[in-house]
Amino acid sequence: MRAWTEPTLHGSQLIYPLFITARPDDNPIRGLEPNVQWGNRNNYATLVAHLDGLVAKGLRSVMLFGVVDNKDAEGCMADDPSTPVMEVMKVLRTELPSLLVACDVCMCEYTDHGHCGLLRTSLDGEEIIDNAATVARLGDIALAYAKAGAHMVCPSDMMDNRIGVIRSTLNQHGFAHVSIMAYTSKKASCMYAPFRDAVESTFKGDRKRYQHPVGSVSHALLAYDRDVAEGADTVIVKPSLFYADIVRTLSDKKLVPVACYVVSGEYKMLKDYGDSTGSMDAVVREAHLSLVRAGGSILITYFTPFILERLLDGASKSSALPMDSMCREFTETGTCKYGYRCKMLHVIDGILNGDVRVHPSATQQKRPPSPEHSARVPAHASRPLHSTDSNQTHSPPLKSSQPTVRAKSHSSDLKQHQHSHKHNRSSKQRLRSKSTCDNNRCHNVGHHRHNASSSNNQDDNPPAADELIPPVPPPNNLPFNDSTMHRWLSHEIETCVDRVDVTMHLLRDKQRRATAALNRLVQDLYPASQVEVYGSTYTQLCLPHSDVDCVIVLPTTDGIPCPIDMLETVMTALGACPWAGHLELVRSARIPILKLQFVKGKLPVKMDITCSHSPGHSGIEARTLVDEYRLAMPALRPLVLVLKAHLHAQGLNASYSGGLSSYALVVLVVRFLQFQGDVHSAFMEELEPQYDGVYDMQPCMIYTFFRNGLVVWQGTIGMLLLQFLDLHLQFDFGRYGISIAHGGCVS
Repeated sequence: MRAWTEPTLHGSQLIYPLFITARPDDNPIRGLEPNVQWGNRNNYATLVAHLDGLVAKGLRSVMLFGVVDNKDAEGCMADDPSTPVMEVMKVLRTELPSLLVACDVCMCEYTDHGHCGLLRTSLDGEEIIDNAATVARLGDIALAYAKAGAHMVCPSDMMDNRIGVIRSTLNQHGFAHVSIMAYTSKKASCMYAPFRDAVESTFKGDRKRYQHPVGSVSHALLAYDRDVAEGADTVIVKPSLFYADIVRTLSDKKLVPVACYVVSGEYKMLKDYGDSTGSMDAVVREAHLSLVRAGGSILITYFTPFILERLLDGASKSSALPMDSMCREFTETGTCKYGYRCKMLHVIDGILNGDVRVHPSATQQKRPPSPEHSARVPAHASRPLHSTDSNQTHSPPLKSSQPTVRAKSHSSDLKQHQHSHKHNRSSKQRLRSKSTCDNNRCHNVGHHRHNASSSNNQDDNPPAADELIPPVPPPNNLPFNDSTMHRWLSHEIETCVDRVDVTMHLLRDKQRRATAALNRLVQDLYPASQVEVYGSTYTQLCLPHSDVDCVIVLPTTDGIPCPIDMLETVMTALGACPWAGHLELVRSARIPILKLQFVKGKLPVKMDITCSHSPGHSGIEARTLVDEYRLAMPALRPLVLVLKAHLHAQGLNASYSGGLSSYALVVLVVRFLQFQGDVHSAFMEELEPQYDGVYDMQPCMIYTFFRNGLVVWQGTIGMLLLQFLDLHLQFDFGRYGISIAHGGCVS
């Protein structure tokens, strides 16, 4: 009950404030411990390492504040190309491209007087803020940050009408995509002292002339209306713990997200209390949840590392980027504790083991497609794509009269494992009686035959591959056969693919860095060489635990050692690299392989390295072909990922150990999708009644297959998976093979 009624914390809510200096060393900040001013030694190496670990735990965003020594009245260092914020932004965009980088836009860190704007002398001789000049200056600073790579600019100065000027300046220079997070309610509070120490402000006095009175709500409402009208994408309430009423008032308007800044004084208050009472976890959690409860969508807090490491529970992790524990488990096992293994793969096991029964249902009448469905598969679809694991011959394709088309591959292990991993299921979990299924089967098979005979035998003669039309989302007015099981399984598959996408988003940056590091090392040894990535990592058909396949390509064999000697040289050089972990040279393989673990950061990247003395490496050619099929067939990727996860769980994902290689699996799925219209059965599973209607209101992606201008099949990815499994459970592995080039079976 508590989990249903309480808000949660997750990584996507957090923005981590960072203080950047041009000094070489990191320096602690009094009152903000353990936060530091980050130094630039080794290109901000300590900061990158620190953030790298937090990204693995779910960090999505940072906010940058500059700390400089040479301050002046104009705040010239704010947009100087050498300012620390500009320098570190380039590093972060390169090293941690998944991070959203926001930059504070203000002048108080850069002016010798410490005010947030330019000063002028009034008629009575008093120094006051020059609002017009300051606003123009802020527009220039925001533009400089956008050019340096900022995703978001955050004006904190509290000048009137600065949001409109900044928005106009960014738009005029081609940066309309850069967001503005406006400090809309910034109080003239006493809670900023540690922050001013952090930026080494020389300010004395107060900012009550341009910051809001602490007791006022109306100032926040007026500023909200003005800032949103001028183009603010998000608004900030600062401080926030004492002003939850303003957070609620602004969030109730529901126009833009509301960010809550837990300022330095609030941080010190909470930390001192937590340290003195031993209740740090509880007080930090309670304080931040209070802001989420009040309506805050974003939390800007110095507690960000603490929250990521200590306070995110399983529910909140599953809704954000994967946390470290989830990623590690997923990477090492191909499964995770958030439902990926226990639901979808269990169902697949049950289908293949015979514990889950399926029976056919009526197929669709053929309907003319809508005009937007006239695109055809590109010519590459007719190019040969054979499974190297199939040992098939290239005889003419068979013309099968059976309702399903058969294929041959080492996927025979799909059938062999029917005798292993039997699941004990209660009678309540089983399907309805066999007699019910048999009766339905008899009725529906006749319906299939009627549909087949009324189609002028168009499907009895499969067209060439270049005559096929790829599956596309159907128009809304086309009905399709579906069931609770299909929708349930479709949602599990879509969730699985989402999990893979999110985890791979995190790992892909590390994979690119690992490949770049390897390429630099190899080019030092062999200047004319180039490291190329191929295989499932390139085609996006990989799971997070998959190795990255790399080949060292050399343009010529002149003066180049044999592959085994070359890999030994590379292995020796890698041994001296701190980022190279486990190294193993597999000499006995038909093509020698050097196995490497890139260990920089918490999640290792596994790499398989081979050599080629010709640009025409088969893996490089295959990656292009498979990638073209992936783009032409939207259903290919989800099917391959789900089947890969199942094969991995069964230990059948390596051809050298009797399993099915990634390339062979792609061949099977491509061939299945090419002739989806010839599979004259759609499979329905009858689940126990309590599942009925659970997913009725949940939309699923629908795939439509055309042939000769007619719709021959449409349905969900769950239907496709069941059909694929049924097809290969009936497969005569001793007699037939497949050939995508010719579009049929070969004996």
